[in-house]
Amino acid sequence: MDSEEKMNKTNDEHYILESERFIFDFLEIDEKILHIEGRFVTCSSASVEELLLRINNDIEKLDIVHRYTKSLTQANRRSLDFIGFSIRIEIDASDTLYEIQTEDATRIYYGRFFPVNSDRLPQKYYKHGWELKVTSHTLILKKCNLAARIIGELGVLCKFLASGQAGSKVAVAMKLLCYIACPFVCKDILLISDLYCHADDNGEALFRYVQQIGDKSIKYVFCIDKDCADFRRMKQYGHVIHISSWLCRFYIYLGASIASSHYTTIQTMMTGILRELKCENKMILLQHGITYRDHSSTWNRYNYGLSMLIAGTTTDYKAMLSYDYFYDERHIKLTGLPRYDLLYEDSKRYVTVMPTWRMGLVHINADKYDEWTPMPYFENSQYCLFFNELLTNTRLLSKAEEMGYTICFAPHPIIRGCCMQYFTKEEGVRYWSENTPYKEIFAQSDLIVTDYSSVFFDFAYLRKPLIYCQFDLEYFLGEGHYPQELGSFNFESDGFGEVENTLDGTVDRIIEYMGNGCKLKDKYRTRIESTFPFNDKLNCERVYRAIRTLK
Repeated sequence: MDSEEKMNKTNDEHYILESERFIFDFLEIDEKILHIEGRFVTCSSASVEELLLRINNDIEKLDIVHRYTKSLTQANRRSLDFIGFSIRIEIDASDTLYEIQTEDATRIYYGRFFPVNSDRLPQKYYKHGWELKVTSHTLILKKCNLAARIIGELGVLCKFLASGQAGSKVAVAMKLLCYIACPFVCKDILLISDLYCHADDNGEALFRYVQQIGDKSIKYVFCIDKDCADFRRMKQYGHVIHISSWLCRFYIYLGASIASSHYTTIQTMMTGILRELKCENKMILLQHGITYRDHSSTWNRYNYGLSMLIAGTTTDYKAMLSYDYFYDERHIKLTGLPRYDLLYEDSKRYVTVMPTWRMGLVHINADKYDEWTPMPYFENSQYCLFFNELLTNTRLLSKAEEMGYTICFAPHPIIRGCCMQYFTKEEGVRYWSENTPYKEIFAQSDLIVTDYSSVFFDFAYLRKPLIYCQFDLEYFLGEGHYPQELGSFNFESDGFGEVENTLDGTVDRIIEYMGNGCKLKDKYRTRIESTFPFNDKLNCERVYRAIRTLK
């Protein structure tokens, strides 16, 4: 359990101490409108017909909205339900003070994406000449000039320093340095990343693009672990820094936006004191691939709080809007994935077996980042046995040699890192190196054989044929990997190749494709054309323009 999960768990346990409370999750403010979104927590047995807040001396009715719901159970077994609400308050510059209070002294909590929090730090928030501060029962918005803001912010930092939190001295020094540096920072800052210790994804593609266009109004920085090979490689394209360095944190304190292909990387960059001080940063998820599964139970706005999500396909875009992600057209942008711009063709008559991993067959080591260990039963699992038998199948290998093809294996990075000793290395089978970029595998392969991995979207973008070997679908959707439905994407009716459920069927289908020169069939070409809205080299440009709108 990471620090953020512990914090959320602690907050949830704290919430259930009271039977009813408001939780303010999001706030937007401009010169004329104050917009608050949140949830009201109540016992399921209670009937809530309307929600009210007191705005100065007036009672205002909240709009009840459909949103992510969650049930908690108290020690006395009472169930708690979340009711979503929204309120837009017109603010007038001629009025100097707004007090937003609950009725009957109902407690207010403030979610992790709200710009201030009354539970830990005595913070204040400033926007468009307004000062916002909160208590457990009241939100106060008042006009504020520059002198009052300086005094107020220094007071908050003094109290933070006096709190004795770990790292508070360094954090306060960094914040003061930011106050001094801000008047001299004439550029916006965009921090771009992929995985903590690996590039070669949408972050790298976007970073390489922005270095070429010569936009001097934004400072572009790529963030990655300084001890990995990609740190040195990425330096040929532009400014690269260690992802855990003080310089990276300094940029975040300055209000840098963060664009990454992985949300876990964003979490790493925004943990600890950075969250405590509520640095106001835009967070853009470039996506790791096409999200053909329904991830709304975890990826929804109330868990991630993203400013923008990138969609690579029309179906992906529609799914994000239709499932309970609770983002709208302002947040989700249909652009295509940046890394598609780097795909190319260089056929080597390779047939690459490229399956994803199984969550139920490995476990992560708690004391070391990104290190996995196979479960004791991995060697005899259906997954290991199937791919071992496929890669050593004498009929397949002899036919491939006869037709001039090479069978290749590209295991998932997690499987490659801890389970390769369980796979039999057959003579004539090529094992792709762990340092081989995916785009090179796609370029040189004539046919990809996968199971459920979203890499098939990248390969299909090149208009090349695919085979899905789904021998363990029930297990994969259950305890094996994702205990959920596949979402709106149906492999049989929407997929870009045949679905095989047996070893013999998979071998027969591979041999069939090798026999016809691995040509893409017309019906699958039609599906590909209808799935991808763009077939050009302008995906990075569309993403760049979308991010610019967040300025």
